[in-house]
Amino acid sequence: MPTADAEPPAPAPAPAPTRPAFEGALGPVVSWSRKGDGVESKPGFYLRYKRLSVSNTSSFGVRRNDDVFRGLGLDVVNNSNVQFNLGLRFDRGGRTTDLPSLAGQDKVRSTVRLRASATYRFDPRWSVGAGWTTDILGHGGGQVADFGISREQALGPRVHWAVGTGMSAASSRFQRSYFGINASQSAASGLPVYSPSSGLLNASVGTSVRIEINPSWVAFSGVSAVRRMGPQLDSPFVSWSTNWGVTAGIARRF
Repeated sequence: MPTADAEPPAPAPAPAPTRPAFEGALGPVVSWSRKGDGVESKPGFYLRYKRLSVSNTSSFGVRRNDDVFRGLGLDVVNNSNVQFNLGLRFDRGGRTTDLPSLAGQDKVRSTVRLRASATYRFDPRWSVGAGWTTDILGHGGGQVADFGISREQALGPRVHWAVGTGMSAASSRFQRSYFGINASQSAASGLPVYSPSSGLLNASVGTSVRIEINPSWVAFSGVSAVRRMGPQLDSPFVSWSTNWGVTAGIARRF
């Protein structure tokens, strides 16, 4: 029988909130880059069912803070500290330069890329991540590896700020497809033959803000800058080294 001085038992911890089996977000996304084709607008979407997800844009406004990548994704491991994902993304390829003399000869074939990525949150506000992508159809897309570190900060009950930086490197196959000049291209353009090796690709830095308008609506915006690095800087047709852009959007979540 408890005495009058006995302390009441500690309350049981509240159960962790369960994630819904299905969730998604839909809304317009507007972007602009200094070296792009002006302002671009498109409908962005994110859908997830259990461990499978599909999205047409990265960093979309979703209910949770997980990484979001374009294409079809599978959450292999997803807990409070570690995320490991596999994904497939359609790469449209396209022209590598606007030089009229290379029109029709500089197109990189469209392909499907496999991506494996891992994120480790070593602090409530800090995380590091690494990824690797490869052209699984062998259409000249080669391989790309990336590494980054980011910090998140709540600026208020509904405002979240993030900043991050990263670096990437690419295989010689990727570098040759996007920045090389083969013999036939050299003859058509008058540019010297150039066969770049594997090496660094770019370094980037960016910051973003997400505003939780209410449980159903979220607005987000971001600014990023990219600095070209490595063998591509010696390519005969690479004319710029730094680019930056702005992205903004609003999404209805369900």
